[in-house]
Amino acid sequence: MSEQLLMATSLAPNGRTELQRTSLQSWACAGTKIVSLNSPQEIDLLRQEYQDFEFVSVPDEASAFSGRPLVYIANILEYLKSSNAEFVGITNADIYI
Repeated sequence: MSEQLLMATSLAPNGRTELQRTSLQSWACAGTKIVSLNSPQEIDLLRQEYQDFEFVSVPDEASAFSGRPLVYIANILEYLKSSNAEFVGITNADIYI
């Protein structure tokens, strides 16, 4: 088990790359490991802007209900549980610390 804080987020391919990158760097500077959970289609788009970032593909998403490929909180919680990290959290990708 790692004592490093593992934070899960879901980056958005919405043109707010600089804001999201600055926010994520603030978490990384605090010693936090960050992963983004997204649909495979979003990951393909996001990898163009975030080549050095860790992505996790989710098995399903909420586009049938929301019109956007939003990640279910259950998928995030399952990922965090399976990570065996001692300390975990969830944040929006535009939250700066």
